[in-house]
Amino acid sequence: MRIHSLLASFAFVSAAALVACGGSSKPAEEPAPEQSEAKEEPKAEEPKAEEAKDDAKSEPKKEESSGPEVKRTAKDIITAPEVTFMFSFNNSEPKEKAEKACTAQSGDDAKKMAMCMKKASSKFEADGMQFKKDDKGEWVWVTLRRKGSTITVLHKVHIDFGDDKPTSVVIKPSGKDTGTKPGKFPSEVTIKVPNEFQIELDDPANGRMVYEAKIGIMSNDKAK
Repeated sequence: MRIHSLLASFAFVSAAALVACGGSSKPAEEPAPEQSEAKEEPKAEEPKAEEAKDDAKSEPKKEESSGPEVKRTAKDIITAPEVTFMFSFNNSEPKEKAEKACTAQSGDDAKKMAMCMKKASSKFEADGMQFKKDDKGEWVWVTLRRKGSTITVLHKVHIDFGDDKPTSVVIKPSGKDTGTKPGKFPSEVTIKVPNEFQIELDDPANGRMVYEAKIGIMSNDKAK
């Protein structure tokens, strides 16, 4: 009986010891939370101030003007090579006067008006002017008349240039008129140059006479 009691007591103590040992073990740790797969993209670095300055220096500069604009004077325009200034009836004052007179005569009759204007324009020949140097290198003022293919030198006189402005130039005829119809010239003539394609002269009898620039149609080689 006593041995049986001791064994029972031993068994009870052993069981208690096992329970105590089991209770002292650490609990299992919880798994760490998974890191987010999506990572933030790195921000683009802003250019430094010094780098921005270098870039600005490396940019090509805009081309600057090569120099002041060259403007021709009235003398430059009227003495341009191979240029003849031909009389323009349509742009001159005689046409304005003729239109008033013909309108008064013709009324509403278009045919009479056309005939009257044709008669008025026929009073003015197809004359041209040149301002150029002769064989001696002296400046001359040449007046030419064209009839068909025939060109006649009406007037040819030496000139000196006076006041030269952007829109007018003074010429001073001198010496003898060596043309086929020599005449007398005033001591000074002012030639107006409103643009690079026209010149104007004030005629005492006919008023404002306009001449338009033409190239190569009246060379001195063809003139008689």
